[in-house]
Amino acid sequence: MIKSYQNCDKTKEKIVKKIIFYGKEFFSVKEKDKLNYLEKLFVMIFFIMALFWAVNIDMKHCPDEEMRYLLPQYLYHHGKLPLPNHPEVIHPTLKLTYAYYPFWLGAILSSIWMRVIAIFSTSRKRVIDCC
Repeated sequence: MIKSYQNCDKTKEKIVKKIIFYGKEFFSVKEKDKLNYLEKLFVMIFFIMALFWAVNIDMKHCPDEEMRYLLPQYLYHHGKLPLPNHPEVIHPTLKLTYAYYPFWLGAILSSIWMRVIAIFSTSRKRVIDCC
């Protein structure tokens, strides 16, 4: 009976050693998996271009930013949540609205920042940019 327990312990030790070995093998970074210099350069150029595009693109050229802006604009002017079928939150061209969707946190925070910026500047462009 004691021998069977000893065999069981040895088997457990073997299993644990294999798991540790394969875990180290799995998580180790091999030389061929490392990024070389050109790949790192490509990734950096991509992120710089994406950042430049995100900062400089106009709201009219983004697919739905104009439609998303209607919600903070309504909150900024009226100070309350709109009904989803209110004409001010329905995009005039697309006839769609984001007022039915539950992502209101961004719109509420944007309208708060719009009010804060409006204290310091009445420029419409600055109020829109902070949104």
